[in-house]
Amino acid sequence: MLPLGTINMECELVDPDELMNQLRTLKSVNVDGVMVDCWWGIVEANVPQQYNWSGYKMLFQMVHSLKLKLQIEREEETMNALLGELTRNGF
Repeated sequence: MLPLGTINMECELVDPDELMNQLRTLKSVNVDGVMVDCWWGIVEANVPQQYNWSGYKMLFQMVHSLKLKLQIEREEETMNALLGELTRNGF
């Protein structure tokens, strides 16, 4: 499972270079895929029915470029729950 803070509230990858290094490391030790939470409250954060997938698209392209598998968990909980989780984990 990728960390909850991988994608920020603006739907951007927080540290793409570091993430790519981490994905390469996983690939080098024969991990065949990763899992990520996809937070609907981030994708549709600003205006109802306007969707910003930019950070997730970039993540998906990175995973695909390394020929890793990807499992996506769709999360529809409130952003307060996400913020609480991030706070508890020191982000």
